[in-house]
Amino acid sequence: MITAHFYPDPSHGLGSIDGGVRRVLANRTWSQIRDGAGNQSDETRLTESMVISCHTTSDKYDAIHRIILTFNTVSIPIGAIIVDAKLRLYVVSWMVDTPFANAPKVAVFESYPNDVDYLVDADYGHIYDTVLSNEVKFVDLPINNHVILILNAIGLTKVTPAGVTKLALRESYWDAGNIQPPWKAHDNWSVIFRMRDSNPLSQRPRLTIDYYDPSYKRSALPSAREGTAARLQSSARILSPVRIIDP
Repeated sequence: MITAHFYPDPSHGLGSIDGGVRRVLANRTWSQIRDGAGNQSDETRLTESMVISCHTTSDKYDAIHRIILTFNTVSIPIGAIIVDAKLRLYVVSWMVDTPFANAPKVAVFESYPNDVDYLVDADYGHIYDTVLSNEVKFVDLPINNHVILILNAIGLTKVTPAGVTKLALRESYWDAGNIQPPWKAHDNWSVIFRMRDSNPLSQRPRLTIDYYDPSYKRSALPSAREGTAARLQSSARILSPVRIIDP
């Protein structure tokens, strides 16, 4: 089995980017703020945020922020069997003015930006709403530490061998689920993550992918959701050494 690590590249033109896409307009209905056109984007900040914020007027909202991350996974050969994938993020801080049982949460989603090297305002609307990973409540995120989001079976199908893997972060319960949050004047739910221009490297977003070369027989491989022990046993059966690649 091969384990490869991928990071958004600090330079342009290499098929990877990370940054924020936002709709920020005061005193809008939930549908207007969620479904309207993006009006802000940025790909040069050291940190980016996921945000939902309330206006002072009843049942009106001011902003939603989302994050797009693309990874150049061209080194994974076509036909590779993707076994596991994890997105590691460094949490700077979070704010939850009013906590709720089901939200807010962060999860991984698929994105389709206009360009994998540059973000534009319109990319705010270029994020799908199918959850591709485990969901973690903002209040459970470790401040000044890493959180790891593990791609589910659907998420593994979004890894793109010999191409660019296009992911995103958005609030999964209200935003992706299109459920209007309970309103309270000035309430704000947000989380801030380190981005690709951060130092040290360990604080940048990292996508780790475990895969088998296409030459291995599929019948000998463990399923994507089998545990670590099963994977190790299967690896031993086919005498497959683990190689680690860190681009």
